[in-house]
Amino acid sequence: MYQRELKIAIHAIERSSTAILGIYHQDDFDFKRKADNTIVTQADMASHHILTDVLLREFPDYAILSEEGDSDRRRFETDYVWIIDPLDGTREFVNRNDQFSINLALVKGDRPVLGLVYVPCLDSLYYAIEGRGAYRRNEGKTERIRVSDRTKDLTLVRSRSRLTPQLCELMERQEITRILKVGSALKGCLVADGTADIYYSYGQTSEWDLCPVDLIVHEAGGVFQYVNGERLTYNRTDNLNRGGIVALNTKKNLFL
Repeated sequence: MYQRELKIAIHAIERSSTAILGIYHQDDFDFKRKADNTIVTQADMASHHILTDVLLREFPDYAILSEEGDSDRRRFETDYVWIIDPLDGTREFVNRNDQFSINLALVKGDRPVLGLVYVPCLDSLYYAIEGRGAYRRNEGKTERIRVSDRTKDLTLVRSRSRLTPQLCELMERQEITRILKVGSALKGCLVADGTADIYYSYGQTSEWDLCPVDLIVHEAGGVFQYVNGERLTYNRTDNLNRGGIVALNTKKNLFL
């Protein structure tokens, strides 16, 4: 199930990646700040148009919710909705550190059934189908991924740019010294493939930042939830998550 959606989604992502990298490798590119003070570049918009054009052509009955598009009111009436972040980690793109991604998820009702995160500069694709496991494709090789089984000497992955007081307090209280600084949705994917063990975010995030990672982490055997323990839902009227989220290899490592 969802094999056609997966095939088309990968095709759309690969086309989007080509456009993004073409802009990324230019000597210079323009960017501006949106009303919410986040950055948008021509690469964000090029990716948005490619992804939405492909997906709407192939799945005209599915609605779309994209960070860079107007809200499609059909998404409250259709069975399926594509949730898209055309370029997650725009700050990483502008800083040219290679750690930005394309996030794409298919939601049925309020839960993801297909999730993809592609990191163009690393040629790494993480994906999952509900009930079918999580996978990583790198340099043409695809393998199933699982979270680690570590409960001590843990590795925490955190944002490259944001360090909240809550996270500082947690790292000090739990004496966590193994820390990876990573951009975009790649953080959650590193928990899914066992590179890291825990990821906490106390900042404000949006559905398109989290939706594919949620499914990938769960299908890899991990935990992805609000800090208060509740499971996330998607395709909501309010797309912002304000309560903080956590991705874990096991609930034994849930630090509150």
